[in-house]
Amino acid sequence: MKKHRPVSLDDVVSSPYSRVGPSDLSCDGNRVAYVFEGRIHLIEVAMGSDIELFDGTLPKWSPVNPRTFAFRKPETDGIWIYTADRSDRQVSPQIGHVNLIEWSHDGQYLATVSSKQFPRPDTIEKPDFDTIINVRPEPPLHGSVLNIIDYVTGNVIFSTESKAGERFDSVGWHPDGRLITVASWFEKEGIYDYFYRLFDIDIQTNEQQTRIEPSKREISDPAWAPDGRTLAFSYCPYPYGSAVRHLCGLMDKDKKEIRMLGDEFYVTDIRWLPNSQTLNCSGINGMTRSIFSIDIITGKTEQITGRLGTHKIHGVSKDGNVLLYSHESPQTLAELFLVSRNDNQRKKLTQFSDMIAQYELSNIEVVSWKSFDGLTLEGLLLAPKGQSIEKNHPTIVDLHSGPTLGGEYVFEPAWHWLSAQGYQVFAPVMRGSQQYTWCQPPTDELDYKDSMSGVEWLIQNHLCDPEKIGVHGFSNGASLGAYAVGNSKCFRAAALIGGTYDYRLWIGIQTMALSVCVEELNGMPWEVPDVYKQLSPITYAQNVSAPVLLLNGELDHQVDAELYATYLRSAGKKVEYIVYKGEEHCLRKKEHIRDRWSRTLDWFNRHLRI
Repeated sequence: MKKHRPVSLDDVVSSPYSRVGPSDLSCDGNRVAYVFEGRIHLIEVAMGSDIELFDGTLPKWSPVNPRTFAFRKPETDGIWIYTADRSDRQVSPQIGHVNLIEWSHDGQYLATVSSKQFPRPDTIEKPDFDTIINVRPEPPLHGSVLNIIDYVTGNVIFSTESKAGERFDSVGWHPDGRLITVASWFEKEGIYDYFYRLFDIDIQTNEQQTRIEPSKREISDPAWAPDGRTLAFSYCPYPYGSAVRHLCGLMDKDKKEIRMLGDEFYVTDIRWLPNSQTLNCSGINGMTRSIFSIDIITGKTEQITGRLGTHKIHGVSKDGNVLLYSHESPQTLAELFLVSRNDNQRKKLTQFSDMIAQYELSNIEVVSWKSFDGLTLEGLLLAPKGQSIEKNHPTIVDLHSGPTLGGEYVFEPAWHWLSAQGYQVFAPVMRGSQQYTWCQPPTDELDYKDSMSGVEWLIQNHLCDPEKIGVHGFSNGASLGAYAVGNSKCFRAAALIGGTYDYRLWIGIQTMALSVCVEELNGMPWEVPDVYKQLSPITYAQNVSAPVLLLNGELDHQVDAELYATYLRSAGKKVEYIVYKGEEHCLRKKEHIRDRWSRTLDWFNRHLRI
């Protein structure tokens, strides 16, 4: 029998596993094209074969030909067509780097979206002297080009480009083949503020008709019912431009009223069944992303997948009887499955989890508790390797990034590695993730109270030692961790990477931050200074009692972290501040990833094992 081994630091650093990429199901439900490690694979379901084809991504099967799919090849423009004789041909190379492909319902045309850059009119010219250290002009405005391509000839029969600053996010064909609906987002001229709109384009006349006027309510993934009478889309009914809770929106073809469905889930994907009455969606409730159906007449929802984990729809056969989806959990990698509606039989297509079969993984429990106002929250609790969860073990509270969709039920090798070092890991999911119900931003203080209610629940149930609790977080989790150590004496150590510690500085460092802060904090720093001060972790530096390890990429919002470290030092607090040269928000170099986790473990060993 093969002997299992613990997850090592080398495993965390090198990531000796990969996740399945974009995948799609042929119209007859007999073939699957999927991307793995940058290469497209073809599964013949009946034969059980898995053939590795070539480098590429974005495979999209023809809706009428089960032996043909379109895809994008790396480092090439245009799109390519694969046919069952394992040949491929390039189509319309002049359309640029394609990032979206959608077939018309009859398989005659392909809609593609490519990126384009528009220089700002006030761009600073490079000076003719070299005494200026750095000239920082405004970045170019991004845009998109929508092309409609004849599948047979490869000719572009229609083309339109967005305005400067607008990006076509997703498109949906009407069954008549003439109308295409576009969801886009754009930067409002003159300020860093993002708006979203939904509109139709008649590809014969190039006329545009607005369906949803520009607003801060996010819109994506428009999909027309097969009968052409109803449009479904992912929609946020709340006026915030940053990522918040999306539901399923419906709109009749000749009307603009929006009807909302599936409000118990955060809806992430929408597919129609042939009856034009039923939708399949991916939706999140708590830590579980399920696949469920919605009857658009009654509004009734029914879960198709029930077990814990992260389920994502990848394709539905034309007759609606076969569904392709993936499933991932903290102890398995994402695997592709087919489920038949005729007999409810599920077939596993891939064996990616074999890559982690060598590991001795930790026991994991999904736990729940009541927050301060009675809202039921969920989290994961990992025991030290080979042991049970008990009071004597040191505990690391790992606060997720995001905050939206930050606490999904997926495989995290670092958790298992920390467990192998003798730590319990507690990963709570706060309401700011929008995975429970709508929560109006800013959620910082509520997320803090949610996290602390989980820690208090652990202590009250004798599941951790209150003298041996540390906090770890990345990005939003680091910001929340800094807020926590400034407002609670519960933690004995903190290791934080890539956080925001002063919102007033953040908006001067990242252009996107200005939009987020103005929306969520209801104004600019000079308009609501007390709000910025209250929610910035740096405000509470003098209250911190836990030793703090701060890590940051050199090209990330470093000034923010450096100032927080300076405040902590000036207040007489124990702090170490590490900057990784050339790195941005997420560390990329393996030597830096190794150093980050080595320092983190050493920090917790020094301050929790006492």
